[in-house]
Amino acid sequence: MEANQAVVEAVEQLAAAKGATAAQVALAWLLARGPSIVPIFGTRRLDRVKENLGAAEVSLSDEDMAAIEARLARIEVAGERLPPAILNCPTANHRTRSNQVKTRELGRSGLVVSAIGLGCTAT
Repeated sequence: MEANQAVVEAVEQLAAAKGATAAQVALAWLLARGPSIVPIFGTRRLDRVKENLGAAEVSLSDEDMAAIEARLARIEVAGERLPPAILNCPTANHRTRSNQVKTRELGRSGLVVSAIGLGCTAT
């Protein structure tokens, strides 16, 4: 965790400049990368859901995006992206626990959240 503190600090600095939280800036960065990237945030708390939805209100200009990319390119990230158990799970073994997808519109934001249970079976 300590090895990647520079990434956290970079996001927090931009968040302070934007009047947003670090989580909102991280999600806004993903949203700004294009329609093929769909950030899925995880939380159990309603206040965090509301905070994360605020990412849709964070505007990142082309200059912001270039500055973020340039700064992150200078940081050497340590560790794996996911735990080994997940990294070693073949895509073919991913299955849904339910064929039913539940959706809910969130307030006046126009955002719709869907949930589907995913699992990974051991090989």
